[in-house]
Amino acid sequence: GLRGDYHNTYGAFFTPRLHARYSINELTTLKLSLGKGYRSPNILMDHVGMFASNRDIQITTSDTSAPFGMKMEEAWNAGLVFTKKYKINHRDASLAIDLYHTLFEEQIVADWETPTVIKFYQLDGKSYSNSVQVETQWSPVRRMEMRLAYRWLEAKTQYGDELLMRPLIAQHRFFTNIE
Repeated sequence: GLRGDYHNTYGAFFTPRLHARYSINELTTLKLSLGKGYRSPNILMDHVGMFASNRDIQITTSDTSAPFGMKMEEAWNAGLVFTKKYKINHRDASLAIDLYHTLFEEQIVADWETPTVIKFYQLDGKSYSNSVQVETQWSPVRRMEMRLAYRWLEAKTQYGDELLMRPLIAQHRFFTNIE
């Protein structure tokens, strides 16, 4: 697919996207997605927690015609999802494994590396994230669903000369839901 948009500040841009699905059999599916994404950032609302930190805010502008002098964020994303349905004790269950990689071409960096200052500037280097999620769902008895999930996330951004983990983002996440 191809999507065209016009933003009142950033102008016209196109967003390509590819989705493919292959059913290995009736119970097993493989999905692939690849595409580009854009985001119009609002650095104050995106980082509202910084106001409680008593840090000085420094904004380095790169585009005087854009909000806060920042370009629109832009990234490529690729993902692979494996889904398997099966039965446990004659009850429906499923397993899903998601793998995603995002590579940022343009990004606004919130640099918390200096203790008394938070700096905002346009990315000058690398930034990416890798994500793996494993989720299982099972209905042990009628009218009851259990869902367990684990996600590993590696989100790195270049701050000056160093490629570092992004602050305040949990690398390991667990989720449990019983309904």
